[in-house]
Amino acid sequence: MKLELGNVWAKVLEASPTEQAELERYLLDLLREAPPDEPRRLYENGRFPAGLVPLLEQRFGAEVEDAREEPCEAVEADLGWLYADQRDAVRAALSETRGVVKFPMGAGKTHVAMGLMLSVPCRWLFLVHRRALRTQALERFAAKVLATRLQSDDGPGVTVATVQGLAAGLRDADPATLAFLGRVQGLIFDECHGVAAAGTYQLLQAMPNAFYRVGLSATPYQRGDKLDAFTVGAIGPTIATVSVAELQAQGRLAVGKAVFTPFDGHTDEGFDSWDLLYQRAIVSNDARNALVCDLAEKAEKPALVFVRLREHGARLEALLHERGQRVLYLDGEFGDGARGQALAALQEGRVDVVVSTGILEQGVDLPALRSVVVAAGGKAEISVIQRLGRAMRAAPGKASFALCDVWDSGHPTLERHSRLRATAYRKAEIPVEGVPAREEPTGGPSSEAVWADFRARHLPGSAPSDEALMAELEAKLGPLQEGHARVIFRSYDDWPKRDGKYIAFGHGEMPEDFIVAEYKAGRLQMMPSGKFVPAAALIPEIEQREWYPEDMPQPGSVGDKIAKFVVWFFAIGIPIEFLLRFLLRS
Repeated sequence: MKLELGNVWAKVLEASPTEQAELERYLLDLLREAPPDEPRRLYENGRFPAGLVPLLEQRFGAEVEDAREEPCEAVEADLGWLYADQRDAVRAALSETRGVVKFPMGAGKTHVAMGLMLSVPCRWLFLVHRRALRTQALERFAAKVLATRLQSDDGPGVTVATVQGLAAGLRDADPATLAFLGRVQGLIFDECHGVAAAGTYQLLQAMPNAFYRVGLSATPYQRGDKLDAFTVGAIGPTIATVSVAELQAQGRLAVGKAVFTPFDGHTDEGFDSWDLLYQRAIVSNDARNALVCDLAEKAEKPALVFVRLREHGARLEALLHERGQRVLYLDGEFGDGARGQALAALQEGRVDVVVSTGILEQGVDLPALRSVVVAAGGKAEISVIQRLGRAMRAAPGKASFALCDVWDSGHPTLERHSRLRATAYRKAEIPVEGVPAREEPTGGPSSEAVWADFRARHLPGSAPSDEALMAELEAKLGPLQEGHARVIFRSYDDWPKRDGKYIAFGHGEMPEDFIVAEYKAGRLQMMPSGKFVPAAALIPEIEQREWYPEDMPQPGSVGDKIAKFVVWFFAIGIPIEFLLRFLLRS
């Protein structure tokens, strides 16, 4: 197989019919967990995103013909002010020309960007999600990099822009925006896990001359919608990484832990929608809000409290104020000036607590922060880790930090969200305390040892062959029979439990991180997340039973018997009645 590599797209130059079919199937499989209504495809009109080429080289041993033109030569820049891992990341970006720098929060991703800009004097675009981050980046670049507006200038320089601004110009086919995008020679995308969004992905694919494409993120491939393949396609696979443990050993990150406090005030009452459940169980739950305020009061100051909705933030601000706390509230409606003043007051100790929506989850440096309180609940892994990162920054005199969370018990959905947050903290290499004993892993294979490599093989690495995958699964699950479907969770942490026993279940309650495999037509086929299939036991202590969609009665229940009678009546009873009438007439 021979591929042609361009800045934006790649295409197949030579391939046998079998190789072509395998390639198309592989690119289709990369999106097998995507939402069923996702219209985009990775392989269309004979081409695919150029960032996927390293994966195809690894999987198929493809030969690559590079049709790109390097915009300018790299120079020997003084990078002595960078840490060794940051210099390694710059060298990797120069060597690979595209890919993701996966660094934890506080590892100095912006410094990596500056080192790359200094090493390659071309026309750079540094892309961010919010205006506040744009202002912050410009201030940082001013010290080390000449920051200019490109406009009509064809010389080297740096433009810092928001995704929203450029995407709007692209959507409106604004001539100035299109011309600007055509001049970009190097792209650096901060918090690049947002690339997979349709408008953002389209924006990145509208830069035909962007030879260098580098993404920065602590969580590049942890989207809940399973569209990470578009991130890899637009930018590339991971090219540099460093662990939390390494940074803590160097004193660059504080050592901390996540501590859950149980809240048992929920019931398993049914709700018509998630929004209604969230409103009653989280936002306007007086007892839970009182617990959150207790956590904020006891937390070492300064502290940051995260909420999802403004109404929730306003409630907590009022409650904390009544308790005598020096508290401020922030959301997206506050301007950059007001936001900066509030954060400065928090850093300087003039304010004890800031209650904030997700506006402070990304790109905000608060090294003096000692505690984070998560009042928002939820399950989104990226948000969970981003909140954690606010407290991880090291500072003089700061030896440790604490993240305080609430373990919501009593409602299955809220319990599952608590479980997923605990799993996310562990993935971020942070010790977790306060998890109820019934929810703790009970031995057996761990996420790292058994299931974690499952997803890692799909993104950003290459997936195993069907034969290897089947052999691995059969070794763990037993022989696969025609039409046999099994739900595979990544770890014991992710498995749901009922009455102390692990269970396998499906439909709306199924956790996000799972894979459904069906042995069909002689090969193992992977089904997308959310598709209802009968679930089967994976280990002896898992309760074996089938679960039906929420709008169907359970087997053996009164509703099930009524449903069976109705089916029998219409399918058998009525035809028999008509047959008897016909016979009597004759």
